[in-house]
Amino acid sequence: ELLEVEDSLVIVMEYVDGRDLRTAYERACRLGIPFGLENVVYAVARSLEGLHHAHIARDEQGRPLNIVHRDYSPSNILIGYDGIVKLCDFGIAKATHNQTHTKTGIIKGKIKYMSPEQAYGRKLDWRSDIFSAGSVLYELCSGQPPFSASNEVDLILAVREAKPRPLREVDLHLPEELCAIIAKAMARSRSARFQTALELRNALLQFLRRYNPNYRRSRLAALMKQLFQEDIERELRLLESYVLDLSNAHGNYGKNLLEPVLSKDAPFSRFKALPDLSLDRQSVASLPTLRFDLGKFSSAQKTSPEADSIHSEPTVIFDASSLGPSKSD
Repeated sequence: ELLEVEDSLVIVMEYVDGRDLRTAYERACRLGIPFGLENVVYAVARSLEGLHHAHIARDEQGRPLNIVHRDYSPSNILIGYDGIVKLCDFGIAKATHNQTHTKTGIIKGKIKYMSPEQAYGRKLDWRSDIFSAGSVLYELCSGQPPFSASNEVDLILAVREAKPRPLREVDLHLPEELCAIIAKAMARSRSARFQTALELRNALLQFLRRYNPNYRRSRLAALMKQLFQEDIERELRLLESYVLDLSNAHGNYGKNLLEPVLSKDAPFSRFKALPDLSLDRQSVASLPTLRFDLGKFSSAQKTSPEADSIHSEPTVIFDASSLGPSKSD
């Protein structure tokens, strides 16, 4: 919802009861608790389901939206305390029907997770996100980023070359099968990578079944609760402090600013301050939705009190035209 209530503008987003992967990973490192290779692989694999969902999304007329996330990173992978994984922050995502278009040579995103073509400022397709997923896996599995430099320009040049140190040289104990999966995801040529996020997701889950046949989502949930035990209790108390007394409220108020662009029979076309208790689960399930081939997968907006950790790697808008001519793909 995008609302106007009296003199205030209000954005209503899904609340995710958990943390982002970056925050969880850094908390584990500080506490000396192993995050676990299987937890990294599982979290990334499940986030790829949300990424694939976005990649294949179609509008109400069945036309492909051709969405490219362009900012896939650990900060944008949310992990609930129950182990549920979601992908968020499509703020700079690119879609076919965008009314505004990025000029050639303009780079948007977190540099060290970019694909080579993104670092060149070229036109992107969803295989760019697959490279970014490989970069995330590389860093979280080895403890070292695939690309590093003393300044942003040199980092962009390193990403363009796309020649990270082989993972087995960084950590001899990493499974060869996983290293091969990451290397394929990070291939410099787009045609040599996994061609869909779902293909990479399947490879990761197949590896996980062989690496740890008894792995369950409950292990990730248990780790999250171990890492954030005190935070969970504090957040519950904080949520309770925001409970509103609506016993004297009458009728609906507020203006839904999205209503003019919604179709006449669109769900949630009118904002209600009070929940409609007569709307049961069956009624909610019958509401119309956009067409997706994988409708069970979803993405969400993020909520995390550790903002300094989430935004330690700011999204940048960089004019790449001064970095020299591009090389062939």
